[in-house]
Amino acid sequence: MKRWLPAVLMAALLCGVVGTQAAVDRRPEKKELTAANPYDRLPPSQYVAEYSASMLMGGMRAVAIDYLWIQFIKAERERRFVEVNAILEMIAYLQPTFAEIWKHLAWVKAYNIAAMMETREDRWLWVKGGLDSIQKAVDRNPADEGLWFYKAYLHYHRLPQEAYLLDRFRDETGQDAWEVSALTMEKAIVIAQDKGRDNTRPPGDGMMQDAYFKWAFAVMRRGEHARARQLLRQGHDTYFRLTQGRPVTDMNEHNNRAFLDLAPVFELEEKLAAAAPDAPETAALRTRLLQAYLALELTYVHIQPIEQRIIHLFDRPFAEALDLARQGKAAAGAALVEKELVDFFANLEADPRIRGGAKRLWADMAFFAADLQRALEAEARGEFDVALKKYDELPANYRYALPSESPQFPLVERRAAELRNR
Repeated sequence: MKRWLPAVLMAALLCGVVGTQAAVDRRPEKKELTAANPYDRLPPSQYVAEYSASMLMGGMRAVAIDYLWIQFIKAERERRFVEVNAILEMIAYLQPTFAEIWKHLAWVKAYNIAAMMETREDRWLWVKGGLDSIQKAVDRNPADEGLWFYKAYLHYHRLPQEAYLLDRFRDETGQDAWEVSALTMEKAIVIAQDKGRDNTRPPGDGMMQDAYFKWAFAVMRRGEHARARQLLRQGHDTYFRLTQGRPVTDMNEHNNRAFLDLAPVFELEEKLAAAAPDAPETAALRTRLLQAYLALELTYVHIQPIEQRIIHLFDRPFAEALDLARQGKAAAGAALVEKELVDFFANLEADPRIRGGAKRLWADMAFFAADLQRALEAEARGEFDVALKKYDELPANYRYALPSESPQFPLVERRAAELRNR
């Protein structure tokens, strides 16, 4: 009888555990816990490895986490970011529902380590690693709106810092970074609202609007004009639906009308794209389009894609000025820059309706044009070494002041290469 006693007690204990577990499973709190379960969404091969490792560590798991945190703090203080990344990977493995770990891990990869890389492909690989980490985070914690916001932010902020990153992302995923950002931000807002909050922290409605604007402009620039106009309507309707009956900022409410005001301008874009480059009406269309964007810029001073499109529409005077330099007419190129660019951007910056970051942008464009004028004047005087130095300095000095896709940079870099090889 004594030999059977442990087995009987074990069976009784097991029955008690099963009964208690069944009662717990019926409670509403269990559903929330299940939603945050770090293992139930893993593929079978990964589930077995992670769940078994966690169980086998037992009480040592807490000790390991404490040790890793100590090593993380030390490594980050000493800016050993590759080591920080390895430590955070292990902490995320042990604490997969701790959102801040995933955010920090994605940041270290996409920003800290990527910035240390010398080639743009290496930077892309680390940025992609950061995006993969935040995707794992939302897969493990789908009810955490903060992680969804962070995913939207990385696509919105990190990828556009280099045109190459935007292109590589689109090549690999078939999506625009702005598309992922806009739709992910929408999801973050919906999750927050379902929990009784009006928005995420920090507010994401303005970022979602801007992502929709940039998504529509990117699609339009590829020649998908009907789709671009559809995205303008989608951005307007999405913002209206999510904010109806909820507190909103005056600026975001004002900017939402820009979606509707941009639609006829996009129709002009389609006409310009269809016009023959040398046709008489093409120049008139280009002028009408620029005037339409300038009117919008004065009305909606916080919408960056409008500013960027204005800069793109000014690629022709820049190109013509540098073409004149190639023909040995650098003085004429300098005069053209002064007449059509320097004064124009200076006057735009001085307009009292232009405020904040837009004022800084147009001031930088005026400075850029003035520096280009001086480079052309040096070339006209035959001071080719001085001109080359100024051409080289232009991209370096304005790389982060002007939009990353500004067409002026490759134009100037091409002229610098020509002078260097003359």
